[in-house]
Amino acid sequence: MKVVCDEGVPRALARRLRYLGIDVSPLPPQWRGLSNGRLITAVTAAGFDVLLSNDKNMIFQLNIATLKIAIVTLPTNRRQSVVPRSEDIVSTVNSVLPGQHIAIKLSGGRTLRRSGPEGATFTDEMPPVAPFDP
Repeated sequence: MKVVCDEGVPRALARRLRYLGIDVSPLPPQWRGLSNGRLITAVTAAGFDVLLSNDKNMIFQLNIATLKIAIVTLPTNRRQSVVPRSEDIVSTVNSVLPGQHIAIKLSGGRTLRRSGPEGATFTDEMPPVAPFDP
C-alpha cells in the first residue's frame, strides 16, 4: 500500500510510519497548493492508495462515490500529538479501503465514510483508539 502525506502532515510522522513498515512518501513539491479535487486526481494518477491528511473538510468537498483512493484524516497536525500515536495511525491506514475515508478524532473515535448503492454516503463508527493529546 502506497501512502502520500499531505503538506500539513508532520515529516516526523512520515519517518515513523516508514519505520513501522508503511510505504509513505512526502507530498511532491509540484502538488503543494493544489485544490483538493486536483490533489486527489494527482494522487490517484501517481498510483498512491492512501492520502494521509489533516484537512478535516476535504471529504465534504469531494464526491466520495467517485473516490478511487482512500483518505485518512488525522485529528491534528501537532507532531507531539500524532507521532506517539503512530501505531494507531498504521492500524487505521491498513484498515481503509479505496473509496473510503476514515477521520480520526482527538478523542480517539474513528468515523468511516463510504459510498453505497446509488451513491448514498454511509457513516459508521469504528472501534476507537486511545485519545490523542491536544
